[in-house]
Amino acid sequence: MHQYRELLAYIGVENGDVSIELITLTRNGLSYYFQNKRWKRAGSLFLGDTCTAESGEVLKISPLSRHSTPNWVNLNQVIVSDSAKARFERWNKKNTAEILNNRDENE
Repeated sequence: MHQYRELLAYIGVENGDVSIELITLTRNGLSYYFQNKRWKRAGSLFLGDTCTAESGEVLKISPLSRHSTPNWVNLNQVIVSDSAKARFERWNKKNTAEILNNRDENE
């Protein structure tokens, strides 16, 4: 049986608020499940992180990456949701450890 993959992601709403939430990637990777809704990813590079629900609602959804942050995310104003806090703390510890290891290798 294929497992769905839970990911940490930046979620941006129309008013500009951004949070870090747990989302689920669909089996084919073309959409996400978030708040009991399926969010289809845009097929265009120009729309980037824009996702649309069947109801017509629009969110920006971008999985967290150690290598980059979307330009629509202001890291000083991001709120980590309660449901994502434990996972985010583990992710952040691993990210910090990798940065320290890379710095030690380069010295």
